[in-house]
Amino acid sequence: LQYRARRIVNTESMAASNMGQAELWAQAADAGYLQRDEARRAALITPDEKLCDLCSPLASHDRLVLLDEPFVIGDGSSVMNPPFHVSCRCSIGLVFADEGQFRHPQA
Repeated sequence: LQYRARRIVNTESMAASNMGQAELWAQAADAGYLQRDEARRAALITPDEKLCDLCSPLASHDRLVLLDEPFVIGDGSSVMNPPFHVSCRCSIGLVFADEGQFRHPQA
């Protein structure tokens, strides 16, 4: 029971944190502080032995998405923000173009 409760708390905490961050960026774009065409979202993963097949493809540099575009995870489903599954450790980061190209921060 304690293990299950800890998994729920961790997953819901990550969901609240990532949704809050996404909402902040959306409000900044709506207010004109952030240009939607100049920024992309990246899934920030922890590349270790616990990395799962759902999250590992998101580390690729071509997996950047627009502010209002969902991520496509390893099973082909679309998810707007992490967590992508129970006990997911992923978060999101904002990426800006560097010399005309967007580069994933973990690539």
